[in-house]
Amino acid sequence: MSSLENKTESKPVESLDSIKKKIENDAMEKVLKIRSDPIKQVNIEDTLFGIMNQGAAEFKEKTGRGMTYAEMREMYG
Repeated sequence: MSSLENKTESKPVESLDSIKKKIENDAMEKVLKIRSDPIKQVNIEDTLFGIMNQGAAEFKEKTGRGMTYAEMREMYG
């Protein structure tokens, strides 16, 4: 029997801090766009939850785990 080789591409590994900073900056840009558009402010709670859920999904995709409460508070206040 031959052993199976692990054939994975080596990607540059982002640091946890840079991942969190990128997600935080992306969220802030989205919030600023919402604040400048009164139509989008009609359902602001759902919009903000959507932004946070997108950030949580990106965090999980990049780190392989869900963010902790402390990480969520650090990024979203």
